[in-house]
Amino acid sequence: MMNNIKTETFEGQDISVKTTEGKTLINLVHTAKCCGLTRIQNGYTKIRWTDRGITQKLNLIRVSTGVDKVHTSDIAYVLDEIENTNDRNSIYMSTWLSKRLALECHSEKAMRYKNFLVDMDEAQQLKPVGKLEQYLSMSEDERGLAYFQNMKDSKIEIAAKEEQIAIAAPKVAAHDTYIENEGTTLISDAAKQLGVPLGKFTAFLNKKFIYKLEGKNQQWKPYTKYVTEGLLVVVERFGDRYSVPQTRITHKGINTIYKMLKDSDL
Repeated sequence: MMNNIKTETFEGQDISVKTTEGKTLINLVHTAKCCGLTRIQNGYTKIRWTDRGITQKLNLIRVSTGVDKVHTSDIAYVLDEIENTNDRNSIYMSTWLSKRLALECHSEKAMRYKNFLVDMDEAQQLKPVGKLEQYLSMSEDERGLAYFQNMKDSKIEIAAKEEQIAIAAPKVAAHDTYIENEGTTLISDAAKQLGVPLGKFTAFLNKKFIYKLEGKNQQWKPYTKYVTEGLLVVVERFGDRYSVPQTRITHKGINTIYKMLKDSDL
């Protein structure tokens, strides 16, 4: 198994980023420093592991509503590593968990770090897969063989994608109104992350014309403006007999609401 490790920098702090089997992992200790989960002891910076520290916050995330089994398993793995490894500096965790840990810290620096990870994810997704250097080092015969192989691979890939599109088309059509984004957060969990009681939080969203009670059953629904702007999404949750629309907050929405809360007297 080949691991590709590189170093990114956030506000002067080096962050070790490892790519393995197509997954991006972030060094836990570096994330803790960026989130302010540290204390000074005898002139040295120490990581907070227990009291108000990493393990306490990871356990809070694990029991949060909306955390699926895959992420729960990731959290359990990291907690086990913390407990049993001889070198905690060698622990890495997913970008999703790194961002959730940052949100759980409720500080401006941690929020900036979370945004840094979001930007890093987006840049990684947009990064072209180029093989120019490899191509230039080939002989003419090797380039010819590579050309025909690439043509063959491209045809196979296009055929596979067309098949995937045909299979996915009915599902896409059914979810034009309800879009599910990975990494979105329930209203109740967002309130916890921002340190505001749920009742006060929904009242604040209602006051700011973000969230409203609507219909004869008085159900909470988002204002269309904030769905259009990407702050909120509506996801359709399917039960045995019927479906229920569920409002969730995006990363952008949490950042925007966090700034609103700072400027308010709540």
